[in-house]
Amino acid sequence: MNKGLTILVAILFIAVAVLGGLYVSANIKVKNAVSQAAQTQEASSEKAQAQETTEKADETPEADESAAAQDDSSRDTADLDFAAMPREYWFSAGAGGWSTLLKINDDGSFLCTFSDRDYKTIYYSVAEGRFSKPMKNDNDSYRIKIEEMTITNDTDKFNYYDEEAEYIESDIPYGINNTDVFIIYAPGTLLTQLPEDSRFWLHLDSEAEELPEGFYALYNPSEGYIFAGDESEGQE
Repeated sequence: MNKGLTILVAILFIAVAVLGGLYVSANIKVKNAVSQAAQTQEASSEKAQAQETTEKADETPEADESAAAQDDSSRDTADLDFAAMPREYWFSAGAGGWSTLLKINDDGSFLCTFSDRDYKTIYYSVAEGRFSKPMKNDNDSYRIKIEEMTITNDTDKFNYYDEEAEYIESDIPYGINNTDVFIIYAPGTLLTQLPEDSRFWLHLDSEAEELPEGFYALYNPSEGYIFAGDESEGQE
């Protein structure tokens, strides 16, 4: 009897131990699952925060670039417009013969007439178009672009027409050829800022060191030509 009881007690003890072990194992698994879920949620939250931070960082340069572009736009067109500049600009050898006259209106529209006289024969070209607004460069010069241009060769646009001469059409007016961009140099600009081999087109005094008051230079960077405009001379 005692032996049977002892066996029964042993069996019960083993059963309790087994059940206890199963309980502890299950409890550990539950805790691990909860911990893993918490870690996953925390990682997802950190990832979402990181993505939000990245998106904000990406938006910031765009906003800064947009603001900078607005500042550049305001700065680019400041201080100079066609209304404050001479109306007429000449490009010529300075000793008679051929010449090109460029007239620019306040709104940027222009008329360009070229003529080269050989006794009773006049080679000519007439173009009409429009320049963009002056945009400031880093070196205090300005740039303008030909937005539209048409070769009209309308002889009625000349200031003087010789009825006895033979007029022969030529190509685009000499001086504005092979470019759609011009650089504007304003009064006070040091002549050293202009290309040395192009300065003679200005026809200034040899001792001049800068563009005189009221004197503007329109430079064709493709050909090295310069149109000179002087407010002190008669302007139509």
